[in-house]
Amino acid sequence: MSHKEPSILFKKSVFFIGTSVFLLHFFLIALHCLPDEYLSERWNSYAHYYSYPVFHQGWGLFAPEPQRKYKRMELRYASEGAWSEWQHPEQWSEDAHFTWRLGPWSKVYHVNQGAAFHLWQEQDRFEKQSKMAEDYFPYSMGYGVAAHYAQEYAYHCLENRPIDSLQVVLIILDPKENGKEQRLEYPTFIPE
Repeated sequence: MSHKEPSILFKKSVFFIGTSVFLLHFFLIALHCLPDEYLSERWNSYAHYYSYPVFHQGWGLFAPEPQRKYKRMELRYASEGAWSEWQHPEQWSEDAHFTWRLGPWSKVYHVNQGAAFHLWQEQDRFEKQSKMAEDYFPYSMGYGVAAHYAQEYAYHCLENRPIDSLQVVLIILDPKENGKEQRLEYPTFIPE
């Protein structure tokens, strides 16, 4: 056997990995195509988060897609029985970016927009099923992303105090409706 010829183990490994990726891809696509009520929330979120970028991109696969509606999150925290004011982390990161453009604040802004987008997708799935919000959102991935972002924001950007619970609100602004805001409230999240 020459050194230029790949070993049988290498060939089998490549075949096994390629077949596994192929089967996983079609498994997640099949789950995405099933009606939402046939799957648990966790499997639903895995299938949707895998399939949405592939099949729901439109022309945004090649260029940034313009937003049809503007989405942002606001957060507030309960500490020792008192709620804080509503925090608008996107505004904070945008202001910090314009103050010092070489800093990491534009990335923080994009992270905030990503969390708002995941929560908006979860809201869309919630409206297509029959569970109550208290039974649906605590187990959904989009709400989990938003709650995790809120916890990280509190840890890095607020004064050091214990957080008993937090609330997340998604605000949707439709440019076609002359700046009218739709405010979507979610169940209170209690960190572990």
